[in-house]
Amino acid sequence: MKIAYALSTILILVSCSKHSNQEKYQKNRNNVIDVSNQLIDTKLDTKLMFGAQTVLHVIKDYLIVCDHQNPEKGIHLFNKNTFEYITSTGLKGHGPGEIVRYGHIGIDNENGLFYVTDFGKMTAFKFVLDSVLINPNYMPSEDFSIIKDLFPATFAFVNDSIIVGNGLDIIDNRNFNSTLVRYNIRTEVIEKIGKPNPDIDTKNRSTYFSLSREQAICVETFADYDLLTIRDLEGNTIKHVHGPQWGEKERAFQYYSIVSILNDKIVAAFLGEQGVVLDDVQQQKSVFPTKLLIFDINGEYLQTLETGGDIFYFCADLDNDRIILSFYDRENQFAYIDLNKL
Repeated sequence: MKIAYALSTILILVSCSKHSNQEKYQKNRNNVIDVSNQLIDTKLDTKLMFGAQTVLHVIKDYLIVCDHQNPEKGIHLFNKNTFEYITSTGLKGHGPGEIVRYGHIGIDNENGLFYVTDFGKMTAFKFVLDSVLINPNYMPSEDFSIIKDLFPATFAFVNDSIIVGNGLDIIDNRNFNSTLVRYNIRTEVIEKIGKPNPDIDTKNRSTYFSLSREQAICVETFADYDLLTIRDLEGNTIKHVHGPQWGEKERAFQYYSIVSILNDKIVAAFLGEQGVVLDDVQQQKSVFPTKLLIFDINGEYLQTLETGGDIFYFCADLDNDRIILSFYDRENQFAYIDLNKL
C-alpha cells in the first residue's frame, strides 16, 4: 500500500510539473518601439487597383498578393526583392480551372508550388510557380478536396503530402469548433491533433496559424483570448503563453490576428481592445491592430513594434529578415520593416 501510494504521488507530481512547464504568464509587454518612421514603402504597381483586403505570402523569390475583391485575376506576383510586378493569375469564375471564391494560399516553397483553396467548389487548386511565371494564361489543376465536416481553413506543408493547420470542425451550418488538424492530401485522410487549452472555448472562435519546418514548431493565436500556443509538428503542446490581458475581457475584446514565424522569432499582430466600435453616424466599424508583438521561439516576449497604421495582413520574408505588411488605412497600402535596422 505504501509503495502504491508513493508511486501515485510521484505520477501526480510529474504530471503537475509538466503542466506547469507548459504554462507561461507574462505580466507586462512594455518594450515598445515606434517603427512608424521606419516603414519602407514597397511602391507596388498601383495600376492593379488593389482592394482593401489583400493577403500576402512569400514563395522563393516572389511576393504573392491575393486581392479577394478583384473580379478577374486576384493573385498577383512580384519580385520580393525589388517589388517589380511580374504577372497575375487565379482567374475568377465557375469554369474548369477557375476559382469561385479565394480561400487560403498554402505555400510549398521547396517544390515551387502554391495551393489556393476554393470555398465555392470546395477544392484546392495547385499552381506550379515556374509555369505561372512563363504562361500568362496558365490554368491550375484541381489537386485535393476540402472535406466539408472537418477541413483546414489555413495550413502549411510539413512535407510533400502532409499539411497541418487550423481546422474547422463543422457542427452545423452555423456553428463550428476550431481545432488543429493534420491532412494527408494524397490519401485525403484528415485527423484532429493536439489538445486545446482547457480554459478556452473553441466554438465559433477565430484562430490564426503559422508553421516552421526549420524550427519544427507551429503556433496558434486566438482572436478572443490573450493566448499564444506553441506546439510541435505532431500537435503536442510545448507552451501556452498567456499575456497580461488573459482572462480580462474575452469575447468583448479582439486580441491576436495574423501570426508568422520569422527565422527564430514569432511575430503576431495584436490589438487588445474592442474589435468593433461605432463611428460618428453610429455604424459599426472594425478596429485593426497597429502593433506587432515579437517573441522568441520559446514564447519569451522580446518587444512590441508600433507601426501607427491599421494592419490588415503581413508575411515574413525569411531571406531578407523583414516583415512585409498590407495596411487598411495607409496612403501607401504596402510597406515593410527591415528588422536588421531596428
